[in-house]
Amino acid sequence: MGVVTDRDMTMKVLGKGLDAAEGEAGALAQGEAVTIGADDSVDEVFENTTRHKGGASRSRHNYPLAGVRCKAKANVAFRYERKLPLRSTGNSMLTYRTYRTYRTYRTNRTAVLMAAGAAVLALTASACSSDGDGGDAGDGGKSGGGDGKTAADRAPKGVVTEAGAKEIVDNYVKVNNRANAKRDRHILSAVEGGGLFETSANGYEQDKLRSAEDRADGRKPFDYVNREYVIPSAKSGVTWFAMRADTKGQDGTSPRTSRATVVFDKVNGDWKAVWSGWTTKKDPKTPALAKDADGFAVPVTDTDRKQGILSPDQMDDALVALYATDKKLGNKVGASETAKWMTQFPLEQNKMLNPGGKSEFKAGKTDHKTVYALKTEKGGTLAFFNADVQEYMHTTDPAALITPSPQIAFLVGSKKDERLFLVDYLHQGEAYIPAEGTVSMVSDSWDMIKAEGPRRGL
Repeated sequence: MGVVTDRDMTMKVLGKGLDAAEGEAGALAQGEAVTIGADDSVDEVFENTTRHKGGASRSRHNYPLAGVRCKAKANVAFRYERKLPLRSTGNSMLTYRTYRTYRTYRTNRTAVLMAAGAAVLALTASACSSDGDGGDAGDGGKSGGGDGKTAADRAPKGVVTEAGAKEIVDNYVKVNNRANAKRDRHILSAVEGGGLFETSANGYEQDKLRSAEDRADGRKPFDYVNREYVIPSAKSGVTWFAMRADTKGQDGTSPRTSRATVVFDKVNGDWKAVWSGWTTKKDPKTPALAKDADGFAVPVTDTDRKQGILSPDQMDDALVALYATDKKLGNKVGASETAKWMTQFPLEQNKMLNPGGKSEFKAGKTDHKTVYALKTEKGGTLAFFNADVQEYMHTTDPAALITPSPQIAFLVGSKKDERLFLVDYLHQGEAYIPAEGTVSMVSDSWDMIKAEGPRRGL
């Protein structure tokens, strides 16, 4: 005894180019039929099906077929009308059946396959599959859930597919190269947003301060190669993904020890690059990222919550603390090359201004507050953030004046010596917050985005 479904006919007969008129039902047998008694309990039915890893269990009562329990429908069906043998070969028998379930009454339609102008076999178009996948070859890959969704529809999805991420990055490179060639912030705004766009746009405006060679290099096209896409699950609720890559430009391809990381997020419905950073061989090694059961990156959605000694949202204050020599918060950051540079910069500035002047640092104001963070394999957190560091340069000697640098003079709009200047640096930092221990400042890039003096409202 056995049951043949329309999937069997499609996959094992028609799909292999066989003649259905010449074939026998017995040739489709896959082994001994797994059966249950009509008076067996429902628990026994499911145990039987699970044990034999089958998609369907045949119910028999005194040997004749009494019905079919189909895993795809997740119910138990019992025959209550007639059984009409169509064609029998050996121990195989095809049946036309009408049955009822515990909750609904259903009549299966009959599929008739025609060969050589004659009806050969009539098969029930049930949702049961002979290979136990719950699908039906004749329904376009739809599952038996009754909601019209295909197996692909039900598969776990990321915030974006890898193919979609590639398309987004390719478009970013294309538009960015066009914007760089023209030094046009309006073109760039189509693919960049957040703190990254602010620093890039300011770079365009300050282009005239660079040498002719540097300006020419900045207009040459580039591309990202050896890409690695870091995509969170769509179920996570986040709207962003990241990419790690080498940069191929006028100097060839960057070495693997100098990797770029770019974060893309939805800005007013459009995908834009909002954060970028570099790691070099001098920076701490980026820890391996955690993945969920479906293979997606695991984002940190509650960035205001401590993930170790600090929360991702506290990283901007921690960065400022390194400049401001705030030991209470700064001591929570380990001595990486990036952190050392941040603590050294104020010393160099004050050395330059002394005697007669002083430089002090504190947190500035920025609209770029969004923090992006990912869990690592060892339970830590990798955070990508923005921080505004404000430098207050002023004289301590009434007879002294400060001569602005070319960049400060450009932003202020005057080369005149003054008693004080207020300068803002926008940082895009990357930090690793381990489950235990001090934070590691992995990388940092910054640009002077604003400067004020007595002639600019200060």
